[in-house]
Amino acid sequence: MCAIGMLGIALLCVMPVYSAEEVGTYAKLHQQYIADNPLYPDANVQRYINKVGQRMAEVSKSRGFEYRFFLIDSFDVNAFAAPGGYIYFNRGLFLQLKTEAQLAAVLGHEVGHIAGRHHERGKAKRGGGTFLTILTALMTGSGDAMQAADLLSQVSTYGHQRELEMEADEYGLEYLSKAGYDPAAMVEVIEILRSNRRFVGEIADAEGKTTGTYHGVYATHPRDDQRLRRGVGNLPGESVIKFGDNGEFRAAVDGMLYGGGTMPVNVPKLAPETVIDKANRFSILFPKDWITELGPPLRSTSKSKNEWLELRVSARNGSKTPVEYVQANMSKLILFGTKDVRLSGLLGHMGAVNTTEDNAKSERLAVFFNGNRVYEINYYNSASSSPKHDERFQELLESLRPYRDVSSSPKKLPRVRYVKAKQGMTFRALDRALNMGSYGEQQLRSINGYYPFGEPKPGEWIKIVQ
Repeated sequence: MCAIGMLGIALLCVMPVYSAEEVGTYAKLHQQYIADNPLYPDANVQRYINKVGQRMAEVSKSRGFEYRFFLIDSFDVNAFAAPGGYIYFNRGLFLQLKTEAQLAAVLGHEVGHIAGRHHERGKAKRGGGTFLTILTALMTGSGDAMQAADLLSQVSTYGHQRELEMEADEYGLEYLSKAGYDPAAMVEVIEILRSNRRFVGEIADAEGKTTGTYHGVYATHPRDDQRLRRGVGNLPGESVIKFGDNGEFRAAVDGMLYGGGTMPVNVPKLAPETVIDKANRFSILFPKDWITELGPPLRSTSKSKNEWLELRVSARNGSKTPVEYVQANMSKLILFGTKDVRLSGLLGHMGAVNTTEDNAKSERLAVFFNGNRVYEINYYNSASSSPKHDERFQELLESLRPYRDVSSSPKKLPRVRYVKAKQGMTFRALDRALNMGSYGEQQLRSINGYYPFGEPKPGEWIKIVQ
């Protein structure tokens, strides 16, 4: 019989072990994910995160496999767990935290998702099926990796169902206590995430943009933190804090890249024939025998002229999702077989079109968001519509990548540094001294846990950017 946890949630008792075939499938998905989401190239930081993660894994319920923890070179505030024990932690979230216990809280929450079999039990909030269903299809040859990768990305963006998120919090509290961390760090992390959401939300509103949140935390976590606080108070026995020194945590953060840039080592090596549009921030590679016209629109046509692709760039104009953009700007189109997709970190929507294009009997459309830019991509074929055209379109889309200019010297990239606050120091004065540009004061407040109000205390370790 299963035990009832401190938040009143029934926890699973049976934790099945993955088969060798499943483990191999998960490993392939991992390789696909880090190909599009490179690891942060600092071996010492990677070892540190893995060490803290392994402490949480050691006190969790065994699933019969090894947990692996990775820091991703992304400024998005996010972390998520994938089947097979793969846990990904973004640089942007790492920089928001203040203590090792908070780092352990996030990693413990993600371990809880795997220990609780949440991928097998639940659906991604926007997904069309469970991981178990899709991965079974993969292993039997009746599914494709893009579908599973889509669901993987959806979980990273939207999170699990609310009850599973709460269950992962409960596991995390338990693991923090058993591993020797202060369980209150779980509540602190929720407060940090909410503060960050307020920060990015207010900036996005000012610039007419939209943004996501870690695990959709504000839609899935209880609004009343007292539930978690009661959980901390209801832990059996007294928590013995063995890991309260944050010196190693500060050493890992100090010198870390700040902002949306990418470390030069993580810049993808593009084929010479790749089309790069720096102004519109994308690159794409067409088959070698295709003829490409830069436009606009960008148009590439097969040698036989029986298929071609066009790419246009426009502005989101307030649309919050690709579906909303299609509805607002392409209302005359008749779309069918539509689905949400995620490609190289770009959120999109695609489907077949009841075409009226000259010389085309088959048409497919995909819309992807990259910041405030929209990539409208049409695939045309002179033959009658066929499921093979869906496969062909996806094949052509696979080379689409967001493009970012990167400094040739890592030393020129902005870095986070720790300093001790002095008497009378303010974030506004620091911003003026550091010349961080737009929203500099707000950024300093956010990464130090003082958004939107408050000033550093004398003698406190705070993060600056230079």
